[in-house]
Amino acid sequence: MSKLIKGWNYEPPPTLLDAATRKRLHAVGYTEVHHTSLSYWRECHATLGFEIGKAERIKDVRLLLGGVLHKAFERGEDCRTHGRDHMWWQQLFYICRDEQVARDGEKSSYFFNGSTVKGNQITQWSLDFCNPNILGGVTMQGLVVGTLDRLKTYGYEIAGSELHLSYKDGVVDPIRFDGTVDLKLVNRRSGMLGLVDVKSYGIWQAYLDNKAAKAERIAAEDVTYLPQNRHYHWLHNRKYPTEEVTFYGLIFPTNLVPYQKSGSGYKAGDIKDVPLFMGPALPLSYVRDYEYQMVSWLKLIADRHFEKLMPMKYGKVGCPDCPWFKACMKDSTASRTADLFYTNEYNYVRD
Repeated sequence: MSKLIKGWNYEPPPTLLDAATRKRLHAVGYTEVHHTSLSYWRECHATLGFEIGKAERIKDVRLLLGGVLHKAFERGEDCRTHGRDHMWWQQLFYICRDEQVARDGEKSSYFFNGSTVKGNQITQWSLDFCNPNILGGVTMQGLVVGTLDRLKTYGYEIAGSELHLSYKDGVVDPIRFDGTVDLKLVNRRSGMLGLVDVKSYGIWQAYLDNKAAKAERIAAEDVTYLPQNRHYHWLHNRKYPTEEVTFYGLIFPTNLVPYQKSGSGYKAGDIKDVPLFMGPALPLSYVRDYEYQMVSWLKLIADRHFEKLMPMKYGKVGCPDCPWFKACMKDSTASRTADLFYTNEYNYVRD
């Protein structure tokens, strides 16, 4: 029996999924399980059917910008050396765009203001990333390097960056579970280990909408119960069963953007908040429970549960915000027509 960490009184079964379920998943075409696709499926089952079929997919440009920021964190020391050069950022943009096409197909596009992203826009954003005036005195390089330096100040060492976690279930008709953790941190004094995700919320409105970047904050309890953290914890435990994850973390680089004016409790030039927010890791019994939940979801997917659920967001139908909205409107299998949700605001996805 393999060595198990304290509190994990559970020997995982040889396989999560029985042979029949794995065979059906292969027939469906879902052989690589990612948290993102599962998350979309839980909101609306039809999304996974569109993803498997590589249907036309419209992505907000903020996903491209966020991908570039993640690449910069992955290349932290390189960013420290070359992050003042807009050509370095432009290269990251094209790397992210090419990876997206390879992953989602030629029909997948990044959209900005109703049209696909063009090369001249990428060039301009690359230049903007080096312009300190947009973020009130700090460049994108400053956000990345400043965040990494503060992690060291807080007493953390980076044990892994863009840590790929993978688990193959079964030999015949195998199903692969994949995920990537942005940063794996270890506290220098206590040795405690944590899984940390970089979030780019609050930054892009400065580059896209000519508005000030805003601070982002999250309670420790919300960090703990964030679904993606449970998924990554499960994957990490599968790959490193003797390593104990004791905390999760979210990093908001936008918080290092300084205040432009003095106010109550702060003055111009102060950073808006700390970049790192942490929460205790879930007990391993919860991680095991997540494993059971995931098996039940995958059995439903194997049975081709790709129904259109039409989820609600903030009291409104969330369909127009879905990356597959255009493909969905063309799909005659819908139980109700998506024209029901038509507004002029989303006219560009109908053309």
